[in-house]
Amino acid sequence: MKASLVHLSGSKRGKTEVFQREWLRIGSDPESDLALLERPVAPRHAEIRFENCEYLLRDLGPDGTFVNGGQISEILLQDGDLIEFGVGGPKVRFRIRPEDHVGCKPLRQILADARDMAREYGRGPLVGAGAFLRQALGEMIREYSWRLAIAALLFFLLFGGVPGILLYRSREEQRRQEQMLAQLAGEVQETGHLRQQLLETVQQRKGMEIRSGEELGTLELLQRERAQLAKALREAEAKAQASREEFQRMREALARAERRIASLEEAKGATERIIQRYAGGVAFIHGSFVLEDPSGRPLRQAGRDQEGNPLFSPTGQGETLRITYNGTAFLVSADGRLLTNRHVAEPWWEDKTVEALMTRGIRPRLEDLRAFFPGKQEASPLEVVAVSEAADVAVVQLAKSAVPLGLPVLPVESRGDGVKPGSFVLLLGYPAGLDAILAKLDRPTLQSLFTAAGDDVLSVTSEVGRRGLIRPLATQGIIGDLTPTKLVYDAVTTVGGSGGPLFNMHGKVIGINQAVLRGFGGSNFGVPIRFGLALLKDISTKR
Repeated sequence: MKASLVHLSGSKRGKTEVFQREWLRIGSDPESDLALLERPVAPRHAEIRFENCEYLLRDLGPDGTFVNGGQISEILLQDGDLIEFGVGGPKVRFRIRPEDHVGCKPLRQILADARDMAREYGRGPLVGAGAFLRQALGEMIREYSWRLAIAALLFFLLFGGVPGILLYRSREEQRRQEQMLAQLAGEVQETGHLRQQLLETVQQRKGMEIRSGEELGTLELLQRERAQLAKALREAEAKAQASREEFQRMREALARAERRIASLEEAKGATERIIQRYAGGVAFIHGSFVLEDPSGRPLRQAGRDQEGNPLFSPTGQGETLRITYNGTAFLVSADGRLLTNRHVAEPWWEDKTVEALMTRGIRPRLEDLRAFFPGKQEASPLEVVAVSEAADVAVVQLAKSAVPLGLPVLPVESRGDGVKPGSFVLLLGYPAGLDAILAKLDRPTLQSLFTAAGDDVLSVTSEVGRRGLIRPLATQGIIGDLTPTKLVYDAVTTVGGSGGPLFNMHGKVIGINQAVLRGFGGSNFGVPIRFGLALLKDISTKR
């Protein structure tokens, strides 16, 4: 582990400490690896462990540990995260450089090394491809895991390896078969001449008078030669027929490979068109909600328990308990209607912790819900119009005065879902929320942004939107399975991408991204678009 902590406040303000160890203990104990002597740092306040090429921060102290303004129990650290040890305690900025991690070689470097090694072979596409695969898969297994190596191999075979190898082998086999057929045709022609000559000789011999035993032996010899030549002719004809059949099979394989390549090229073109036309109608959602007692008093911090966990009560005098979150929604009508997930419109839906509080009379209240569209500087306030009882779907509405001009309305597949296993799909959304947007910015831009907006999440989000830095992320995959209530696909996403549109290659929305299967990126889930259409129809009927 090689990481650095930049002290932003406290007695070490302005210092940068670099650590190279697998386990970093942090606390006010002078024996700690990182000793922070000021209050409210506990003797054993927190620890950072380096596991599987990732940095895990775990809170140990009674006064809490905060990352980017939110209290955590444990979290995977990213470059640039702001860490605060206790409320009002010292703050540090976490910095890492991927190239300093032994055993964490970047994937792009693995692929570049494998490509250079393959070029050194210089003995044709198949040999080069084999060298590339051996090198790349070996590196991936050493640096990452056998799962990533298998995924890379399947991707290579699906999108480049199989069509390329089939095309190359088909054309080589076609040339070889054409040469063989030409050779066989010559042999057949020559055998035909010999057969004709033999027949003429036999006819001449039949007309001659056999005068001696020597002449009789010659006739028998010629008859045996004729039989051998006839057998060779039949074998040559059978071989020529087999070659013609093999040639036909190779032509059919080549045709299938060419159709597959055409399909991939068509999918690539469709992906580019969908992003260009409809990305502007995919909104980044920022929301927050509070919890209130029956009289409308919000829960506020009211001290801490014996273990250092914060306590909240309607009579507390501390800060209000406010939960913020991000999601995705997309425009489906020119008057400002958007489709998203119910758990984006009502973030407490199916939340076990909130449900337990509700049994004690506590009620959630949506405090703020707004949409940021790509290319639009100002956020647009939202209101929840309806939620589905049948699926994780909701309709939200922009205020008529707040509908930005020039937003594209996304077309939906109204004649059924139009999908089947193996179909290509494209997913647009904002996985990882604000963190992913900030991760794409360079350091000067980040510094300028935080200087202008401070540490408040909503202020930072508004400043990002004002600068035109909000754009949805596009990922592509295939449909793996279908159920009556779910679409299963491997287009990459994560928390924050909920509510994003899932397109087919005809540019129609066929589903609403809903959830991810944690620990396995090959299966993500979406709600079929028919549930969204049904909810929109119910709203129109009630009006």
